[in-house]
Amino acid sequence: MFDGFNSVKARLLDKVLAVASEHSDSDLDVTDLVAEATSAFDPDADEIPALPVIAAVDPDSIEGCDLLSTPIVGSGDVTLSALIETLGNDDWVLAGQRYLEHTDGVCPFCQQGTPADFAQYLATYFDDTYARKVEGLGQFARRYRDEASRLRAALTAIDPGGVVQLPTEAFELAVSRLEAVLDANERQVESKVARPSSTVVLAGFAESVEAVNELRLHR
Repeated sequence: MFDGFNSVKARLLDKVLAVASEHSDSDLDVTDLVAEATSAFDPDADEIPALPVIAAVDPDSIEGCDLLSTPIVGSGDVTLSALIETLGNDDWVLAGQRYLEHTDGVCPFCQQGTPADFAQYLATYFDDTYARKVEGLGQFARRYRDEASRLRAALTAIDPGGVVQLPTEAFELAVSRLEAVLDANERQVESKVARPSSTVVLAGFAESVEAVNELRLHR
């Protein structure tokens, strides 16, 4: 900062005074500055490692995220599709289909006999396209959980007590807010997996991650 001023005392003094006037709102007095300078240049001082930067992957960039806002429903080219779509009970019918193969042709809900081709109707309704979307949703859910776990592990690895001048309360608040976003998103993802025909929206956590990273500036 003082390159070009060190050889001329008067110029150096003017520079120091100019810098001081630009930072006149500092709440540090001379005693504080001397203490910091003494600590910084103490040859026996312990080196404090830098607070690591937390990197985050935006949920929107994870493959399959678009499925969250897309109702995953069965094929429209089946006799039963109009009724199912009118009632909006794809998830309920899908649950029944899984039981049907164990009930010897009896509806698992009303206990009435079903048409001979009923199971085939359901198999056609929940076709390969439906299965691929559900599988894609499951893969997204696993990737999101992995990313959330990685972020939590990175936060846990930070020891706020070992970082000089890190505002502990502010750090804990920022971490708490980030964890709340991660938890809320995981609940949304789990809800979508349980009910593929529903739609959910995830909250971005880039802002919460940045709030944690900005505390590095307080060291």
